[in-house]
Amino acid sequence: MGKPFPWRDACILAWCQFTSAFSFTVLFPFVPFMIVDLGLVDDPRGSGLYTGFLISASQLGKILTAYCWGSWSDRHGRKRVMFVGLAGISVAMLAFGLADSFTVACMARFLGGASDNIFGAAKTLLSESMEEEHQAKGMAMLGSAWGFAVIIGPAVGGLLSQPAAKYPRAFSSTGLFGVHPYLLPCCFTAGMALLAVLLLQFVPEAIATNGIHTEPPRVDDKDAAEEESGDRGSERQGLLAEDEGSRPPGSDSEQQSQQTSQAQRHRRQRYWLLERKPVLAVAACGVMNCFVVADDDVMPLWAAAPRGSGGLGMAAEEIGLVLGAIGVLMLVCFTCFAQLDKALGTLQAFQLALLVFIPAELLTPVAGDFRSGQVMWAWVLGIGGLKGVSMEYVIIGMGEARTVRALHHWLRSGSA
Repeated sequence: MGKPFPWRDACILAWCQFTSAFSFTVLFPFVPFMIVDLGLVDDPRGSGLYTGFLISASQLGKILTAYCWGSWSDRHGRKRVMFVGLAGISVAMLAFGLADSFTVACMARFLGGASDNIFGAAKTLLSESMEEEHQAKGMAMLGSAWGFAVIIGPAVGGLLSQPAAKYPRAFSSTGLFGVHPYLLPCCFTAGMALLAVLLLQFVPEAIATNGIHTEPPRVDDKDAAEEESGDRGSERQGLLAEDEGSRPPGSDSEQQSQQTSQAQRHRRQRYWLLERKPVLAVAACGVMNCFVVADDDVMPLWAAAPRGSGGLGMAAEEIGLVLGAIGVLMLVCFTCFAQLDKALGTLQAFQLALLVFIPAELLTPVAGDFRSGQVMWAWVLGIGGLKGVSMEYVIIGMGEARTVRALHHWLRSGSA
């Protein structure tokens, strides 16, 4: 009988991933207005170029440092990378909220992204410490964490930005949050990151650091634990690590076979970018995330644009309500994804999600053509729910589960 699903560890890792994604999406509603306050443009509708630079600065930092953080985590542990990322989020968000120029705001976003490799570290830590039968559910939880952040982040950002204007009884126009109208949502995000740091202390490090397994395996039988530690000590290497472990001495033929196996694994871990299977898995995951991020960025801007220009003409509160309703639907559907993966298989579930997502994406702009507000709301909620369920949970969660499985199985196998 396998181990029970580690709900505590999975929930903490999901919270860390939620915090990282939240720091990216919380600024969507107020960045156009922040660009105006910084004196770059006079109308929020003309802030698209600056908004794009500001939002993409953090992603540029992640791209430039992701491989380095992955290699560093192989040597020093996934949790240390996550601690650095959470601390970077706290500092970067506070600096962003206090920024008085576009340059400072971009630097804060870039540094926050450069220090944040929580996504990769959390997924790798989960896959290394969880039984394969539970990985679909665990990866779906991490994927759903991103989905919830996309839903909740913009709503919180819209509610907490410019608090002196929205809540004059609670916040003074001459106080700290009146002088810096976008600091409050940034402080809220920094507090979430600090909470994640405290919770992460309870998650064990389940990797081989410098070739030595740092945590004992969680099994009840002592003999089985000793056998399992011997088997896994040299197997649980990171995605980028080199095999530095050693096997117990035996006959010359056994040693030669072991050395050959280690050399093959060493080569596969070093040159995995030259092989077909892992490259296809990573490329598929990257393309999916590209579409997801693009759709998430455009959605609030499209909803806030005037109806005469093809938008929905929604206020910030209405956008938050729509996104919140979609989030509730995603939460309800979350419970069936592990069963879907088990019934159809990861690849088939992923293909089914694409078949749902593509027509839903093509039908989304039709909402602006309805004259009736009720029909428009029903259309947005229905199509948005289909997109949210397929895109955020199945495509991201199960798609990345397939990526991690493909890499792990390929790196540990003896043949291409």
